[in-house]
Amino acid sequence: GGGAASSPRPDGEVGMRTGVAQGAAVLSMRNATGKEVLYAGAAADQTGFMRLADAEGDEAASLVSTGGGSLVLKDGAGQVTASLATRGSGKGAGLELLNGTGASALTLDSGDDGAGRLMVGTATGVPAFMAEAKGQSGTLSLYSQERRVAAIGAGRAGGLLNLLDLSGRPIVVAGAATDGDGGAVSVRNST
Repeated sequence: GGGAASSPRPDGEVGMRTGVAQGAAVLSMRNATGKEVLYAGAAADQTGFMRLADAEGDEAASLVSTGGGSLVLKDGAGQVTASLATRGSGKGAGLELLNGTGASALTLDSGDDGAGRLMVGTATGVPAFMAEAKGQSGTLSLYSQERRVAAIGAGRAGGLLNLLDLSGRPIVVAGAATDGDGGAVSVRNST
């Protein structure tokens, strides 16, 4: 079974519709110009979906509960500008902010081990800076021309520093020694 209902606005046009059929329910609301600005539904599998639109009826945000949940925000032209989503059961979540061309400007998420990661992207969305935790330590990395050129990290014996040339060869390597007291510094020619 099922059923539907609607409510008119003062001008006589339908402003709200709701209905239930085959285990799913929906709600639709329209503004004074007849544009759908809210749509919400529940499907037979008990997942939900909600869509919010601007005055012209263009989608501005959506919320989906399938697989945990996601929230997507869009600009006035319909381009995705931000996304917040779960990574699956027990795997945390991720947040991504996009620039005007749709490239990733900032990403925050958790890795498979549950540790946090941060990526700041260039105008084209490739990494410029990354910070990530691994186990009980972390690493900061700087990139140039899509190659890692600097890294500061924590190892078993203490801090580590690597400076690399654009081909990925180490130029300066410094860190706490793992096989005894003290540390080591190595400076190499890039050619």
